[in-house]
Amino acid sequence: MDLLNQPLDEAVLEDVYSWIDQIPLSRAKKNFARDFSDGGMAAEVIAHYFPRLVELHNYPSTTSTKTKVESWKTLNRKVLKNLNFQLSDEAIRDIVNCKPFVVERMLLELRQSIDLILWEKKKQNTQKDVPESDQYIPSPRTTVKIQKFPPKQPKTKVEDTGTQNASSGAAAVQKSMKPVVSTTGSSVVPKWQYENKEQECNDKDQTIMFLQTKVYKLEQLLQLKDVRIDELTQENMQLKKQNKLKVKSKPRGF
Repeated sequence: MDLLNQPLDEAVLEDVYSWIDQIPLSRAKKNFARDFSDGGMAAEVIAHYFPRLVELHNYPSTTSTKTKVESWKTLNRKVLKNLNFQLSDEAIRDIVNCKPFVVERMLLELRQSIDLILWEKKKQNTQKDVPESDQYIPSPRTTVKIQKFPPKQPKTKVEDTGTQNASSGAAAVQKSMKPVVSTTGSSVVPKWQYENKEQECNDKDQTIMFLQTKVYKLEQLLQLKDVRIDELTQENMQLKKQNKLKVKSKPRGF
């Protein structure tokens, strides 16, 4: 992940700062780049949502560049990996060196990963509360029906004509003992092909969930922008009113 190429604007930054303000941290926030450079506050943010995932004593407050890099690598290896979120060595160096807005980009990506995991857990818990009979909704895909035993065949009169008939009869018995695939109202699909299609569907479902989270975040940003526009509009109107009052209060010259 290249944090340097992530787009940022004023609304996104305000959203990130507002999110962090809602999380109780052990240190006061004075300078984002400097405060998050040692990895300790980032670990606290993750521990707020997943307390069992993070051991905070592994991320001490420090001013040593070497210790900061080690802390971020530990966080990357032990914690971020479990959130499907990884930092490159370049990104870690930029965070440790307090490069402008790299921390904000990192927090933005971290929040998206956290939101996605929380959303998936909520979805799983919701499915547990649904009755078992309602949890599975059959799709309109073609089904494959397998009968373990062959249908009864009409009895035929077999004449004993020697060894040839005996061998052919044995082959017929063996053939009748094999499972028969019923194709009535359905299509025959190989098991490997069915499993591949099922895996593709699962992958697409995960992609859809991720995109839905992205859409949700974009909708939040649009709402923030609308709120900000309304605030600026009201401020502009107030300034215009104040200017009009000032003009009216000035004495006119004769």
